[in-house]
This record gives sequence, structure tokens and C-alpha cells, in this order.
Amino acid sequence: MKHLLIILSFLLLSSPLLGQSSKPLGVVLPPAVMGNVSDTQKQYLLNTLDDELSKYFDVSPPPQIESGDCLVGCDVFQLQIVEEDGDTQLSLRWMTENHSRIETKLCGRCKTIELDVKLRELVEKLVRRKKVETVVVVEKRRKGVLFLRLISSEFRWFEGGDDDKDGKYVGEIKNGEPSGQGTFTWSDGEKYVGEWKDGRKSGQGTLTLSSGNKFEGEFKDGTYHGQGTFTWSDGDKYVGEFKDGKQHGQGTYIKPEGRKYVGEWKDGLKNGQGTLTYGKGKSEGDKYFGEFKDGKQHSYGIYIYSNGDKFVGEYKSNKYHGQGIYTYFKGDRYVGEFKDGKQHSYGIYIYSNGNNYVGEFKNGKKNGQGTLTYGKGKSEGDKYVGEFKDGKQHGQGKYTYSNRNNYVGEFKNGKKNGQGTLTYGRGKWEGDKYVGEFKDGQPNGQGTYTYSNGNNYVGEFKDGLSNGQGTLTYGKGKWEGDEYVGEFKDGKQHGQGKYTYSNGDMFFGDYKDDNENGQGTFTWSDGDEYVGEFKDGKQHGQGTYIKPEGRKYVGEWKYGLSNGQGTLTYGKGKWEGDKYIGEFKNGKKNGQGTYIFSDGRKYVGELKNGKQHGQGIFTTPSGNKYVGKFKDGKQHGKGTLTSRFEKEYIGEFKEGTLWNITEYDKNGNILTKTINGEKQQ
Repeated sequence: MKHLLIILSFLLLSSPLLGQSSKPLGVVLPPAVMGNVSDTQKQYLLNTLDDELSKYFDVSPPPQIESGDCLVGCDVFQLQIVEEDGDTQLSLRWMTENHSRIETKLCGRCKTIELDVKLRELVEKLVRRKKVETVVVVEKRRKGVLFLRLISSEFRWFEGGDDDKDGKYVGEIKNGEPSGQGTFTWSDGEKYVGEWKDGRKSGQGTLTLSSGNKFEGEFKDGTYHGQGTFTWSDGDKYVGEFKDGKQHGQGTYIKPEGRKYVGEWKDGLKNGQGTLTYGKGKSEGDKYFGEFKDGKQHSYGIYIYSNGDKFVGEYKSNKYHGQGIYTYFKGDRYVGEFKDGKQHSYGIYIYSNGNNYVGEFKNGKKNGQGTLTYGKGKSEGDKYVGEFKDGKQHGQGKYTYSNRNNYVGEFKNGKKNGQGTLTYGRGKWEGDKYVGEFKDGQPNGQGTYTYSNGNNYVGEFKDGLSNGQGTLTYGKGKWEGDEYVGEFKDGKQHGQGKYTYSNGDMFFGDYKDDNENGQGTFTWSDGDEYVGEFKDGKQHGQGTYIKPEGRKYVGEWKYGLSNGQGTLTYGKGKWEGDKYIGEFKNGKKNGQGTYIFSDGRKYVGELKNGKQHGQGIFTTPSGNKYVGKFKDGKQHGKGTLTSRFEKEYIGEFKEGTLWNITEYDKNGNILTKTINGEKQQ
């Protein structure tokens, strides 16, 4: 397909060539421009043709001839440029009323400078002689001053005007309009210096706006068109191609802080392939390579961050959107879908520590169903399969530990929360199982813990341990069949509770650290009962011990035995009715005490291991009285026995018998003596 790019016609109205008698009158230039040849290129070729013809003709001032006159039947030079499939054909035609000659040149993908050379060759071939005659250039412009004024919503040119209100033009004029070189200024400071055509800026020029913005380059029909440089008052700068007043084609945009775009433009916006480098600020040093649409990153691109992060994938409106790969400088990597600049829908996130997540994303975070496998570190080998929210495990899920522990249940904010089941694999708790409520990753609330040994706890938990009310039933082992119902703290029996032994024994009272501590009642299966204080699982402090037959101890205890001051009252049996008030040690009468027999006898003194031992006084209801030493429950050692008959036996006793004794009457007279157990006469 051919495109007519330029037609430049020169009319010769005299006889300058080929033996004609008339002199050439002038040159008429009615150009038509199509395709990619700019007005600047056209003017350049026109000037070349004018210069070349001047080598053969003398140039004189032009007469007044209309541009449309004498196009038929006159001597004419016609220049045409025809483009076909990337090749350019240059044609120079000489026509008169009775003669015509034509010279052509084919110039593949020629630039302006190459066309210029070809044109010179064509003129040389066509004319083939030195200058002889005069040529008058009809289209040479005159210089003058014009004013631009708005009349009925339309701008018009006038030869007179007001410098303070109208736009002012100084330069070449044709047909009452700016044409050629000229300078135009507005009262607000706007100024244009450059080429004009038909009253409009066309060709090379410089436009300085009142705002301080400035354009240098090519114009067409009054606006930027072709190559140019636009500099904004704030320091922004664009160098490249324009079309219809807007950036269009290849161009470079630079901002003062260093931000720079190099690439394609369309309708004043970045469109097509380009490279955007960021300057000072939040994104300093970042760089984007890829496609743009309507001024924004769009379709496919590569974004490299100054910190080493990198994104490769699809864009929409300046944000990651669609499929992409984001690589973090620390080694993390995401492969999957994006939306509005964030990970969204389905993707794979690979952590530098070996963790790996495969699943759904929303707003840049793990959301929905997914699988997280842990690599190096504390959780190496662990695996979670389930729901996520805002980047954390949330909802229903299953967590499998490397040690074969297994949790199935609810999660919240990355931790076990809600109802769940935790089964223990290898290790200290192998075979144990917890079913119940969780909070912050630990059993919290109501739950059931079943031990591998058969123990079973049902009740309240806090921070992974039994806390609050609960029931612990013992399985195999030392306490098989025992049951505790009551309060727990930090995994131990603590507070009020009831412990029932498999043999029928029972304790009800205070617990601390898994042992009876504080006030409580212990009832034995045989009917014995202790009511009082406990410490570390044993009677300790004040307490009362009662046996079914009526035997009763009230007093102090230490480490499970009567120790200290106490009162022991005997029930049915050999000592029924007897009573001891005094000191105890290790469960037996030890120290100072008083033993009152049911028949009225009474002992006041020292005891050891439940028997009179040491210094003591023994009296009987009949009036007998012994004051002295005892050993193993019998008079032994120095002592005085006073009988109800007012006799006194003073001396040494041995194992409850008189040994070395002197008998006195009530008046102090010696009655008898006993030596070594033998009574002397």
C-alpha cells in the first residue's frame, strides 16, 4: 500500500530551462503531508530543493501571486515522496505546457539526511546546466506583527491590537496569518518562538508557559507533535515523542528526586513497555521493568526492591494482580496469585528456614484452607492441615508433631483454642490423651485427661494443667481404684477435696501439692477417724483421733503420729475408762504426763514409750502413794511408798518390788529393813 507523503510543486512562469524563451515567474508550494513524514522533514527537503535550484537560477523578490494560480499549463517542478512497505521512493518531475521529464530514486528505509542526498542527485540529473535566468519565489513570507483575539468563541488574527489584552506575534506572515519563523507572546507571560504554518505552531519551536512550564521540540496544528522536551516548573522533565499535545511513543520522564521512566507512552500516559526507577523517598532505589497501561503498571512486569526483594508476575493498576512470584531478600518466597498488591487466593509460601505453606491467601495473609509444614527449628517436622485467618491457624485443623503428638480441633490466632483432642506420642506422656477445651495453645476450661496407666481426670484446666474442680480416678499401680474429687491447682490436688481409697479409707479436707495439708477428716475403713490438721499427707498439728471402740486422742500431732501435748481416753477393752493427759512423742506417751486409771489410780510424772519412766507419783484410791523413780512402768530406783496404814517404805525399789528398803511407822520408828530384796528380821 502506497502513502503519498509530500508533494512540493515549483512553478516556473518564464522560460528558465530547455530552451524556452519566457523567464520563470516563481515557485508555488502547495504541500500535502501524510504518513510519518513530519513538517520539519518536509521543510528541510523544501529548503534543499530551493538551494539546489538556486545553483541554476537567480532569485528575485516575489510578485503577488495566489497559491492556487497557474497550476495547469505552467512550468512546474513537482516533488513527491511515496512510501511502500518500508521503502521510500523519491520522485522529481519537471512539467511545462508541452514538455515533461521525471527522475526517481528508491531509498529503502531512508532517514531525512539520505533523502536529502537523493534529492540533490535528482536535481542535477533533471536540470544539467548552470544558472542563467532569474527565479521569483512566490511563497517567500513577509515579516510583520499580528494580534490574536477571541471573537465569538473563536480566535482570529488581526494586524492591529492591544499588547496588554491580545496575544502578539512578530515574524513571518502569509495570507494574514503566521507562517514561517516567528515569536508569539501573551500578556500573562506565555511565549512561543519557532515555526508556524497557516496561523498555527508547526515545525520546530519553544513554548514557555506562564506557569513556568516549557516545551522545546516539534509542533503540528498548534500543539506538541513529534520529538520534544517538556520541562515543568517543579523540575519534572519529559524527553521523547508527542502526538496531539500529549506524550505518545518513546519517551523519558525524570522527576527532581530522581524518579525516572523510560519507555512507551500513549495519550499522555505511560502505555506499553517501560522501565521505572524510583528516586528519593519510600521506594528509593526500587526498579520496575514491564508493561504499563493508562499510566500504571499493568499486565506483566518485574519489580526489584532496593533491599533485594523481587516480584515477577502480573500487574493491574500499579499493584500485583494475577499470577506472580515474590522473592524476599532473606530467602522467603511466594509463588501464586495476587490481588490488589497482596497474596490472594491460592499460593505456595516457602520460608528460608524450611517452613512451607500451601493453600489459600487473602489480603496478603494466609486465609482459608492450607497446609503448613515446619522446617528447621523448634517445630522441625511438625505439620498443620486446616483453616487459617490473617496469617495464623484459625478454625478447624489438625496439628501433627514430629514426636507423634497429634491435635485435632479448633484454633484461634495461631494457637489451639476451643474444643479439641490432643493425643501424645513418644516421650514422657506417651499414650496420654486430652479431650476438651483449649485456650492459647494449652488445655483450658473443661476437659478429660486419660493417662496411659489408666488414670483419668475429668474437670477444669488452666494453662495445660488441672486447675479448679475435678475428679481424678487412679488406674493401674499403687493407687489403683482410688478417687479424688475436689479442687486442683497447677496440676496437683489443692484446696478442698475428697479422696476415697480403694480399700474404703476416705479423706475430706484441705489439700496442697497433692497431699493432705490443712484441716481435714480421715476415716479408715475399720472405723477409725481423725479430725484435725494435716501436713504433707500426714496428721500434723492439732487433731482428734477416735477409734470405733471409743478410744480417743485429742492433742498435738507431728508427721502422722501424736507428738506434743495431748489427751488420750481409752474405750472398750483392757484399759476402758483410763485417761492420759500429757506429752507424746512418736505416737507414744513420752515426757511429763498424768495417767488416770478407771479404778481411781493415778500416775503423775515422766513416761517413756507409753510407760511410767523416770520421776513420778503413783496414788491409789485406798490411800497408797508412791513418790520416786520408775522404769518400764514399774517402781525402780529411789522412792518412798506410803501405805494407807500410815507406814512408809523408803529406799530403793527394783522392778516394782522392795529391794533396799527401810520400813517406818507413822512416828518415824524403824520397823523392818529389806536388803537386796530380802526382808531382815
